Amino acid sequence: MRFIREIFGLASLALCAAVACSSSPSDAVPDAGAGGGADDDGPTTPVIVRPETLPLEVLGDGSPSRPVIAEVELELAEGDVAQASTLWFRCHRCGFYAAPEYEATSSAPSRVKASLRVLGSGDDASTPWVDVTVDTVTLDNDSALHGGLNGGGLFTTRISWSLDERARGRLRPGKNLVQFRFNGTEGESNGFRVLALELRDAGGQRIDQTTLEPYDPRTEHDVEPDAADVKAGRELWYATDSLTKSAIVPRTIHAACASCHASNGRDLQYFNYSDLSIVQRSRFHGLSEAEGRQIVAFLRDSLRETPYAERARPWNPPYQPGPGLDANPEGWAAGAGLDAVLESPSDALKAVFGKPLDQPLALTQADVDAVMNPDATLNAREMQVPLQYPDWNAWLPSIHPSDVWPEGGKGGAVFESGGGSFPNGGQKDPYQKYLDLRAWFEDHQNVDDPGDWSHLTPQESDQIRFSNYVFGWEAYNYLGGGRGNHVASEGQFGAQVGADNLMTHIDEATVALGKEGAFTTNAFIERAVASMLHWNAVKQWEMAQDFRLEGDQTKFIGELDEDSGEWRGRGEAHGWPFNTVSAFFLAPHMVYQTDRDAQDVVTREWYTAWEADNIVGS
Repeated sequence: MRFIREIFGLASLALCAAVACSSSPSDAVPDAGAGGGADDDGPTTPVIVRPETLPLEVLGDGSPSRPVIAEVELELAEGDVAQASTLWFRCHRCGFYAAPEYEATSSAPSRVKASLRVLGSGDDASTPWVDVTVDTVTLDNDSALHGGLNGGGLFTTRISWSLDERARGRLRPGKNLVQFRFNGTEGESNGFRVLALELRDAGGQRIDQTTLEPYDPRTEHDVEPDAADVKAGRELWYATDSLTKSAIVPRTIHAACASCHASNGRDLQYFNYSDLSIVQRSRFHGLSEAEGRQIVAFLRDSLRETPYAERARPWNPPYQPGPGLDANPEGWAAGAGLDAVLESPSDALKAVFGKPLDQPLALTQADVDAVMNPDATLNAREMQVPLQYPDWNAWLPSIHPSDVWPEGGKGGAVFESGGGSFPNGGQKDPYQKYLDLRAWFEDHQNVDDPGDWSHLTPQESDQIRFSNYVFGWEAYNYLGGGRGNHVASEGQFGAQVGADNLMTHIDEATVALGKEGAFTTNAFIERAVASMLHWNAVKQWEMAQDFRLEGDQTKFIGELDEDSGEWRGRGEAHGWPFNTVSAFFLAPHMVYQTDRDAQDVVTREWYTAWEADNIVGS
């Protein structure tokens, strides 16, 4: 069940067409010298920030030698101090979700992402930290059922920490200080967000009187675009061979910022990533704070016309279904928000039949007939489900295909059923197909109304239908093989070549920190497969947004009648024109490479090698 995030979340989209402490409570500041990812050697004491709005963004450059602390004051009335029982908070990415690091590092990957402590009315630095793990906190039922924190299926979790005797003893009437600490990266993440927090009594009722206003991304930018900074930021955004892999792996990578994101950065603007988050992620990849602010200046200046969607946030799952989405076409990609996720399967059944969630389910035969009517369409976009879809970060490739299949990499210019280097292509060339597809949309877009595609001729509709189909399969066929098997009987498929390229960077000391199953050849085949398919999905999202393709699908989905020459369009009010390899293929049961023993008996399938018990720090 821990894999539910991709199997069901992204499948539904297709069908609708960021420690140095131990795993026990700790109070040590990480040792100096971990290095990586910032503009200097940096402080070895924590950086403390006190946000005045929610969420608390506990984001840093990722270096375990430079932990980041966000703190907030919760106010208690005198009569409520003795009632304080738990600290409850809602956290976005409080655990680690990525495949374990395997390259040589400048410091050991952190094993615990988040820690917390309640200082009360004092600021005693000796107050011990409590690491946020499944052994120290209590998760809500859904999060626990779907795998917990590290590697779990839900990227946003609701967490309760029972105040220990010392924490309760530090509470006083008035303002009480609570701190959250990001301990350092595991190799991919550079922090977490606290979306809400409360002090509660033994009955689960909130007792603090603190109100923090939500962050408004439309008005609270702290970077003012300057012409020189905008120009410098643009150059940084598109620059290849200029970033490092992470704060703990200083190796230079080929990919640019624009490679893994939408090429123009629209995803960061649309999903309302804060200036801080963009700056800190830039530092994570080896840029300076000043350079990160220049990237922000470029994005804010060039994307000022991007429509604002109220629910578009880094933590709200894209395309999460919920009521009202069809009436807000610009907000469909933002989804209906975390609050649209239902609490139980029984609530989901009520939603299917359009019944009130706060009442017992009562059905008539007419209710059943209406839902089962084969001539009707069930609007899955607006029907709430008891599953939290993946956040936008889960869409992004952990490593770009140009670093999986680099120029001069293993495999030569051409390999069986694959390509050469990703930038240059070979027998298959998904990057060129992407460029060709963008060019087609640019040439055929309605200048006066970019979202209106009604002017397409039947032949043009058929042409773009076929081109969309080819684009998805070009990426998949570059990998070679099929689901569960990207290993060629003779020679090598593209996925195998990519795995070999990745394995040239293996560091035995780093691998020794994990479990053997996460670093097999098959595990690296899965990394290569995931890289290509995540890139493919992000580029599809990019084109759907840039060319406003998420509206009426009847000009893209359908068939050309060869006898009459007419286009017979079909499709829904909202969807994607990419009807082949798309977001559905990101699910683990699509990415996995089957393990077999010496007798050719299957020992693992349907999930990737690094998941389950192979997760470092689980």
